[in-house]
Amino acid sequence: MINSFKKTRGSAVRACVACYCLTLLLGGCSVTSMTVPPGGAVSLANDGKGRWIMLPVLNYSETPNAGEKAESIVGALLQVHGLHTLGHYPSPEGEVLELNEQQRYEQALSWAKKEGFAGVTGSVDEWRYKSGVEGEPAVGLSLRIVEIPSEKVLWSAVGARTGWGRDSVSGTAQRLIEDLLDEFETKTSR
Repeated sequence: MINSFKKTRGSAVRACVACYCLTLLLGGCSVTSMTVPPGGAVSLANDGKGRWIMLPVLNYSETPNAGEKAESIVGALLQVHGLHTLGHYPSPEGEVLELNEQQRYEQALSWAKKEGFAGVTGSVDEWRYKSGVEGEPAVGLSLRIVEIPSEKVLWSAVGARTGWGRDSVSGTAQRLIEDLLDEFETKTSR
């Protein structure tokens, strides 16, 4: 009887250790999906043929200014990926900041149409720390490259990522955006 108890307890301990290790491995997971343009028609290279602009990233999360935070990270990472002349839509001067996300996007899009840009935009669906003991960061967002005159979406990607309890939300978002841009460059350069 004592031997069977030791065997059962040993199996239970091994199962608990395996579950704990699996939980640690899955703690910083991400999920991504994207569309691939036919023939790899979109390139981030500055070849002088197109002008690029960072359009508003819409904030659908509960965190204030998450869209603007994502815009900043996307813009910086696009420059790291070779898009050195990325412009930015103008902020309304002397006006109250537009709180309606869709209206802010429409205003920037209207301006960009007059200027002849290709646009990078997206949306933030989650930008927070999970509740609980660890408080892991969680980010969910989408990115799109839009042909401004026609508003045709040339490329889109969506992803979600959680980090470790010691990670920041912006650091987790940066890793997710970097993954999406790396996949973009890999799949469109074929």
